[in-house]
Amino acid sequence: MGTPGFVDFVVVVGLCMILCYMLRILKQISENWKAAMKQRIKAAMEKRKMVKDTFRNTYGYSWDYVMVFNVTPVKTKLKDVQNENSLKFILGRLSDAGLQNKLFYSVQRDEVYCKIRCPLPRLLKEADRINYKLLLEPAGLANKLRAGNEKGPIEKQWKGVEVPSTSIETYIDPYEYIYCDYRQGEDPMYQRYPNDTILRGVDRLKLISSIISTRLSDGGAFLDVFKLIKNKCMITYFPLHDAVELRDLEERWLRMCQPPWRQYVTPVKDYFGEKIGLFFLFLGHYTTWLLPAAIIGFFAWINVASENNSPDAVIIPYFAVFVGVWSTLFLEYWKRKEKLAAMKWGTVGFEDTQQDR
Repeated sequence: MGTPGFVDFVVVVGLCMILCYMLRILKQISENWKAAMKQRIKAAMEKRKMVKDTFRNTYGYSWDYVMVFNVTPVKTKLKDVQNENSLKFILGRLSDAGLQNKLFYSVQRDEVYCKIRCPLPRLLKEADRINYKLLLEPAGLANKLRAGNEKGPIEKQWKGVEVPSTSIETYIDPYEYIYCDYRQGEDPMYQRYPNDTILRGVDRLKLISSIISTRLSDGGAFLDVFKLIKNKCMITYFPLHDAVELRDLEERWLRMCQPPWRQYVTPVKDYFGEKIGLFFLFLGHYTTWLLPAAIIGFFAWINVASENNSPDAVIIPYFAVFVGVWSTLFLEYWKRKEKLAAMKWGTVGFEDTQQDR
């Protein structure tokens, strides 16, 4: 085998230049994508300003859910359960539970859409009733602990506490990711979001769903939506997107040339909920760990192919040991990441506290 010549050197340099040029093109495409996403956010905000909505101006959000009903002719014979759970009956239950609704026809006028929303005071009342956990604001929590409580009955007084914020064991501040049950009338130490409330969009959806299914004695509508759909009392029931929040999620999450271990899962969790966020967290972890397996597997395939696809190739036992070690480490590191996410997202012990459906 001869030494590399001038032609080989030129080929390598040419390939490197082509690679650098392709990376520059991808970077430019990524920058254009970000600019387009920001423009879409701006357009969505301008479109929102054109809609006069006193409710949104007051609470920072608007419609959250939609129920869809069939328009049935007068002479249509309905089942007893359909007559009992008519559109008028369902709307009455929703209104009595403190939910607002608005009806309009579909384009073909064969369906009725019922949009649903809930005022913030009613949502907070439900959050208090079901002990809904909310994230505390780190700075407010730190100030509260330092100040202590020297008012009221002696048994409720306590001196201020200073928690050290420097640690070599973790990068997490001691006041971060602290959740507690919401209580009306207490000090406003809860984390506030871009809509200037302490509730995310996914929190509103959970609380509205709780109000709809809660018993009448507890102030709810006591409607089993899935049973109503099964009995054909309604067609479907689904949450609505928020145009501005959705565009903001696309700008923060849909990034080109982003490695799987650096994806922004938190915006997904805040918009779609913890279950969807956990799915994409696992997907990123799995894809990341597939990279070393793919590289080692490629060289193992080359060795097997060079020996005429013989199952007795030299690398086979070593590759088997590697796969065993890889799968064990993959699972153990995922357990650590899952527990860390549960701590950050406030879902530790969720299985013990979730409500029956």
